[in-house]
Amino acid sequence: MKRPLAYITAAWYGGDTENAELAAQYCRAVYDAGFAPSGT
Repeated sequence: MKRPLAYITAAWYGGDTENAELAAQYCRAVYDAGFAPSGT
């Protein structure tokens, strides 16, 4: 079964490492909620 897409956006700040870690957390939460994360 295909998961519905969920568009994810956020105000990025700080360094690239912190932003990548936050993005991974957001995507995991969306996936665990039954959606497929999408940024486009």
